[in-house]
Amino acid sequence: MVIGGIFIDLEDPNNFVWLRGFPSMDARRRALECFYDGPVWKAHKDAANATTVNSDNVLLLQATRPEHPLAPPQGKRADVGSPNVVRDRIEITIYEHRADEDLTNWLSTDVHAHLERCLGVSVATWRTNPAPNTFPQLPVRDDNVFVWTAAFRDETSWQEAERRLSEDPVWADEIQPILSKQIERRQQLHLEPTGRSHHQLHRPGNQGT
Repeated sequence: MVIGGIFIDLEDPNNFVWLRGFPSMDARRRALECFYDGPVWKAHKDAANATTVNSDNVLLLQATRPEHPLAPPQGKRADVGSPNVVRDRIEITIYEHRADEDLTNWLSTDVHAHLERCLGVSVATWRTNPAPNTFPQLPVRDDNVFVWTAAFRDETSWQEAERRLSEDPVWADEIQPILSKQIERRQQLHLEPTGRSHHQLHRPGNQGT
């Protein structure tokens, strides 16, 4: 599996967020079986589970069409104990909505393009994967969602980007009214990478594929 990033929640210190990816649902099953049946988890699961209040807040996602992926991790992961010199601000927005291909296509094209123009950074997107959960020991949420994420150099950069978006007339007058009608719930996570988060973020001038 690929660990696409590990983050702390700036608004909830008890919340730990991470992204992990697999080439297929069958590969996901094999990888999770290998990990959870393996010696490392068996040796540490009691200590890990003792720190966990809830591990059911899991979304099973797939790429949108067209795809807007995160760049793959680059370089070597930081050693244990390395100081956290990364201070990026990561924004993840989750739109819960009824299954609607036209809406998903609109979010993946017009809305995605407008987000990138206003925010000034690359925006990665995912949608719910409706496939059966191949590893039922790890429950997943049954919500139908569209997820987008963007990275900023710091809090100030994010605030400036958010202001540009909220003040943009197309966003305010055309896009936001549709979102208000079609989106059942909007969740926004304000995150910061941990010192050992092994990820390659999208930034201005860094249009990873």
